[in-house]
Amino acid sequence: MDCLEDEELCEEFTVFETPTIKIFTEYASDEGEVFRGKNDWKSISAAAANKMQSFVNIVTVENYQQFIE
Repeated sequence: MDCLEDEELCEEFTVFETPTIKIFTEYASDEGEVFRGKNDWKSISAAAANKMQSFVNIVTVENYQQFIE
């Protein structure tokens, strides 16, 4: 977004300088976290992936029955 054109939106998301990259979780109440890493797609993608909820379960012999249930 362009803060010169969308001043209200920038205020709503507390963006006061550009460029600013904010990463949000799936929660609507999340105010986002300012990304301060290297400004390339790999770094930004990795930071965003770290904020995502994980649905991965590691199934072992010990927890297999519990996983099936």
